[in-house]
Amino acid sequence: MKVAPPKWRVILYFGIALLIACIFLFGEPFVKGHFLSTWLRYGVEQNPGGWKEESEFNPDAKETEAAIRKVGPRAIPVLLEKLDATDVAWKRSFADWQSRIDSLPGWAKIRFRWAEEEQEQAIYGFGVLKTQAVSAIPELSHRLRTTNVASAAAFCLVKIGPASLPALRMALTNGQPQVRSAAIYALDTDPSLVKQTLAEMRLLTTDSNEWNAGGAFYFLSQHSPTNEAVAFLRAALREPRVPVVSLGLARVKQLGTNARPFIPEISNLLVHPRPAFRAQATNALKTIDLAVAFAAGINTNAPTATTNWTRGGEGVHAVDNGVTCLSTSDVSLPPIALSTLFPTCLSR
Repeated sequence: MKVAPPKWRVILYFGIALLIACIFLFGEPFVKGHFLSTWLRYGVEQNPGGWKEESEFNPDAKETEAAIRKVGPRAIPVLLEKLDATDVAWKRSFADWQSRIDSLPGWAKIRFRWAEEEQEQAIYGFGVLKTQAVSAIPELSHRLRTTNVASAAAFCLVKIGPASLPALRMALTNGQPQVRSAAIYALDTDPSLVKQTLAEMRLLTTDSNEWNAGGAFYFLSQHSPTNEAVAFLRAALREPRVPVVSLGLARVKQLGTNARPFIPEISNLLVHPRPAFRAQATNALKTIDLAVAFAAGINTNAPTATTNWTRGGEGVHAVDNGVTCLSTSDVSLPPIALSTLFPTCLSR
């Protein structure tokens, strides 16, 4: 005769089964042996920053992206939650304190999950889902217009693709400069979308925010038809607004020897009051034509000045020819976007 198990054991088993059911039915999606957050973390580790997709170069990323796509639209609530992540004030202070304690063993140190890391995972996830995430566009558009995660929300919209264009166009014409800024610089990650917003970019060349105007000139000089692109870059290099000139020089650096049509404008910058601009103009002329550089009085045998980007406790800092010339405090953009977009920087 079989003895029935005690009631407490039946209740325990039932409770465990109910907990597992709740996790799978109402909790974070679970696929291919891992929760979605684990796959997102793997993805960001494989593609640092979450801003790029490089699965064609990384076989491990293909498995990660396949798992995320299998989750599909069910991933959206998790991604939005990650996008909204914030850091409480004490976390940064505590992390700085423990980093200064040399005697504290590694195992005893707390490894925090930072809001920036969570947002990187959200950006990566939306980039993998693309058209599977179009239903998230209204929520992302709302965050772009009304929250302090505007930049990350704009990157998510761009990652989704052409379906986000109406929301991005609205952001480019929004009355708040920080919203316009977020949309401008997020678009840099998808040239095909930039080309479809050139009309809005032309209006932004007179933006009240000088960085927004600079970004507009920069993209117009990249993506407009040739004659228009030349005109926009020439105008940028002649601008009195410092950010516009800064990004104009960034475009000159990209062009290399093809920047020959802009030699007169570059030569004028050799006497600019900002050391960083003088250094970049010098480098540009040396790259374009050594004879022209020598005729302008440049020592063509001197080492080329460089811009180095470093990550520190206060964000990203650029050092050009020994001069600290740009940091995240200058403009409200994600650090990775800063280091990508501003190879030329400002002297303080």
